[in-house]
Amino acid sequence: MEGKITQINRDGEVLEGVLVWMPKKRVSPFERHFTMNQAGLLLLAQNLTGEQLKVLLTLLADLDYENYIQVTQADIAEKLSMQKTNVSRSVKALIDLGVVIEGPRVGKSKTYRLNEQFGWKGSVSNHKKALKNGLSVITGGRA
Repeated sequence: MEGKITQINRDGEVLEGVLVWMPKKRVSPFERHFTMNQAGLLLLAQNLTGEQLKVLLTLLADLDYENYIQVTQADIAEKLSMQKTNVSRSVKALIDLGVVIEGPRVGKSKTYRLNEQFGWKGSVSNHKKALKNGLSVITGGRA
């Protein structure tokens, strides 16, 4: 038995078979995450003001699967200690740039969706479908 790993029970009997060690499953430190397009990040850095970027990051903090976002502008204003009018202006700029797409109203609040060209939260197969059916190129820039 030299050079062989064996397993012995409490009675001293050699057990046949294979010894398997299964480590405890690790929990990801990234409980909630999504992917971003690096070219899209550069476009954002080149075109957004600091206030618009803060609003975008706050929207992304509430990003749900399939890129849906439901948060009120009043909540964003409160989280960022900004005036609601500034949040509204920033959201409009994000929509105009094509980063965020305005969705239907739910109650009194608007819903949004992150343009799948910039990032995605969900399955890879659904991302491919969204890219195929949605916008195809990040053009960006201001008119």
